[in-house]
Amino acid sequence: MTIIRIEVKEKPKLVLFYLSRQETADGKLMKEIEDNAQALKNLSFLSVVVESGEDDLKDSLYCLMKQNRKAVAEKLSA
Repeated sequence: MTIIRIEVKEKPKLVLFYLSRQETADGKLMKEIEDNAQALKNLSFLSVVVESGEDDLKDSLYCLMKQNRKAVAEKLSA
């Protein structure tokens, strides 16, 4: 069984498909998403596929927080 998370936003017209690595490797599922993305495009929606990565989430989050903290510090000192 495939479990997929789909998020629809009306403003802006956006549909997010959240996929695991296993779901991304499923050719049948990806074909279905492509077909749905085309139908959504006809309704002026932008479709985005968000795939889980292979990097460590803890390290990625730490780097993002460090970068944001540095940007705020630079903004405050300017």
